[in-house]
Amino acid sequence: MRQFVRSLVMVLVACVGSDLWAQQPDPTSTRRFADCLCRCSSGWAAHIGVFYDPDHKHAATCESAGPCIGGIGAFGCSSRHYLSATTECSRSCWEQAFAGQAFNNGTITEFSDTLNQRYRQRQGSTGGK
Repeated sequence: MRQFVRSLVMVLVACVGSDLWAQQPDPTSTRRFADCLCRCSSGWAAHIGVFYDPDHKHAATCESAGPCIGGIGAFGCSSRHYLSATTECSRSCWEQAFAGQAFNNGTITEFSDTLNQRYRQRQGSTGGK
């Protein structure tokens, strides 16, 4: 788990640029940020059981793909989805996770695209898991 979160932090630093941070972002905040972006990208009402899970630690009950999963613990089927947050929701996630750091929607888009691309590459190399 520690290596997984460290990987998220490295993606975020690469997207934002290390000059914006005097030090590396807090790994817990980075994970919270990824979870929040997954909720922004989800169609699940009230964001039931939605979080970032690229390693498939939780199996989706409906056929789907993406590094996020939603509907865990809800009635019906759980499913995976890709990151694609709106600017307003992304800003809210950023402010919750990294208060005081400048928001840049281009950075968020790059972060989301990078995580989606890494997921697709990983799935290709594992045969879809």
